[in-house]
Order: sequence, then structure tokens, then C-alpha cells
Amino acid sequence: MGKKTLLLSVFSGILLFLSFPKFDLSILVWVSLVPLFFALQKKSIGEAFWIGLTVGFAYNIGILYWVSFVIVQYGYLPLYLGIFIMLLLALYLSLYVSLFSAGIVYFKKKGVPEIIVAPVLWSC
Repeated sequence: MGKKTLLLSVFSGILLFLSFPKFDLSILVWVSLVPLFFALQKKSIGEAFWIGLTVGFAYNIGILYWVSFVIVQYGYLPLYLGIFIMLLLALYLSLYVSLFSAGIVYFKKKGVPEIIVAPVLWSC
């Protein structure tokens, strides 16, 4: 994955988590996937999967940061373990964005336009 693709992926993830209520920038949800779509251009399905994983990981870390504090406070586990568990949860949930990205590329290669595929895949 090139630097430009990595930056676009992380930027898309940041825009996604900033659109959640804590930051009160919900207007960003309308443009948050645009960097992802640019990053997916001329990529294989495997590359799209990893790009989606990067987007999802940045996105999920931004919205799941609190899980580590809950695990430490109420589960009486050490902080490093709480962070590790939160990162595993973020990685697991990133698979949804990975499958979305791979699906976009797959259907695009089959001739189905992104404008039709993206809303259907995102809502599934």
C-alpha cells in the first residue's frame, strides 16, 4: 500500500469517527467515504480489503477508545490488556469496512457502478 493510499485510508477513517455525536461534526458523514473511494481506484480485491481494514481500524479506534477504560475500571485488568482488547475489537469490527471495500472493487470489475453498489453494501 502506497503512502497516498495509506493517507487517504486513514483520513477516511478519521472523518468517519468525527461524524459521531461526541465531536458534533455529523455533516462529515456525507464526505467521509470519498477518500476511501479515491484510494480504491485501480486496486485489486485483495488490496481493497486491506485498504478497508485500514479505514475501519482508524474509524473504530476513534469510536471505541472508551472500551479500554471500562475494561480497566470495571474488569480490574491492567491498562495494557484493556488497550489490547480494545484494539482486537476494533480490528474485528474493521472487517465490515474491509468487506465493503472489497465488494466495491468486485462489483466495479463486474461492470456495476459504485453509485449503485456502495449504498447497498454499506447498509447490509
